[in-house]
Amino acid sequence: MQNKKVLVFLAKGFETMEFCVFIDILGWARVDYGHNLIVDTCGFTEKVISTFDVLVIVDKTIEEIDVDEYDALAIPGGFGEFGFYEEAYDERFLKIIREIKKAMGF
Repeated sequence: MQNKKVLVFLAKGFETMEFCVFIDILGWARVDYGHNLIVDTCGFTEKVISTFDVLVIVDKTIEEIDVDEYDALAIPGGFGEFGFYEEAYDERFLKIIREIKKAMGF
């Protein structure tokens, strides 16, 4: 089975529980079911603060992303009170969404 790459984008103020679900499911699909999944986390900065001030160090910053490397995009939701929409609606991120959709034929 060939490798599949998933990009998990973390905007400031993302919901920690939604992030964990993606990581958990993708991890178990690899470990228990033999799927060759590679998961990269991404943000605008190397350190992203989620809701309730949980710090996550991402694998790549948005400038390092080549959308042609990825087969799927996961976007945990977040809270406006913690600044989520400041980055979730940033044109640089919206461009990545459009490019990945186009690469996937949507």
